[in-house]
Amino acid sequence: MDLDLCGNQGLRRVIVTATSTPSTRRLLAVVSRTFKETLYSPLMLTRRATRSLIERSESSRKPSLREAKKWWEISTELYPRESREAFTMLGILAYPGCDVCDRWPPWKSSPGESPEEAERLLRSAIAAEAQGYYFLLDPAAYALDAARAELARVLVRLASGADDEQANAWLDEAEALVRGVLAHGNQAPCGVAHPQRTAAVVFAEIAIKRGPESSLSEALAFLDAVPDSSPTCRFKMKESFYRDGTWFYASAMVHKRLAGSRRDEHLEHAQLAVRHTLTAMGTGHSRAAFDAGVMAEEGFGATVDLTRAYVAYILGCMARDERAIAKVRELRANMSAPFFVALGTAHDRGILTEARVRGNETLEDLRELYLMFEPLGNHP
Repeated sequence: MDLDLCGNQGLRRVIVTATSTPSTRRLLAVVSRTFKETLYSPLMLTRRATRSLIERSESSRKPSLREAKKWWEISTELYPRESREAFTMLGILAYPGCDVCDRWPPWKSSPGESPEEAERLLRSAIAAEAQGYYFLLDPAAYALDAARAELARVLVRLASGADDEQANAWLDEAEALVRGVLAHGNQAPCGVAHPQRTAAVVFAEIAIKRGPESSLSEALAFLDAVPDSSPTCRFKMKESFYRDGTWFYASAMVHKRLAGSRRDEHLEHAQLAVRHTLTAMGTGHSRAAFDAGVMAEEGFGATVDLTRAYVAYILGCMARDERAIAKVRELRANMSAPFFVALGTAHDRGILTEARVRGNETLEDLRELYLMFEPLGNHP
């Protein structure tokens, strides 16, 4: 019997049953984790991680991400060649991104922020053998595409801080990976991971960085091929939209670039860029608010609206977008009537409440500034 799989009550029941008669006492064997190499099988480990993640425990009534992570780590230690699913899920945890259902609560609190560790884990997932046991990423080909798409996403992130030679090598590899995934079309059966969506978004990011226009057109075609929504998931998760905030933001940035290069189609691309940026901002995408502000300030795809632009910049500060923070500090140093109106609008919408600005130096300063001019009776 495995102590890791048995609670105290279960263990007591087994001991009482096993020691009730002399003939059964000799059958009792309590196996500790030190003997896990001979007891744990890849099937059991993968199943146990899945159950930890998708089922509610009797004590907490919440899925246990920490428990699932423990079982995946044990699986990769004991059976590295048969643990593609475990390596992939650990890689996602190490540097979470759009490939995991953002409506699935356990992933929202994931503490991972290590693209280097994610790269190591995802390369191990790709190198693992197809034979193995799959639950969340079944079948094996789906798991492989998920690992490839996630690795490409991580490589693009690593390339942003590397020298030109290394960055180009990583971007070349990332492009090759996502092209391979996109060639397979949509094969995500339940919404745990979305290789096609991730690959399309990554390809768009590469095209925006590198150009030329032909690559942008190809990126737009890949993005448009992503389905609007996913099928019902068999793992008790809420329905996940394939076109999430990352999809809308990538589509917006591609349309924005195409609007600048295609004069005959400028208005159409500009309007789609604005619409998709606002949709991405509505989903909470961390960089969309600043871009929405720039569009409103410049009159890109719409009329100039400084108040709306400045409110968007303030929202970008909530998401801790460094571009929005720099812009708001500049506006704060050169105070204007539209900016003060935007402060009032943000205050009235509950953006500058004490609870929401706490710990955010930029927003705390804006709240203090606005309240200096507000009658005391209007302070929340």
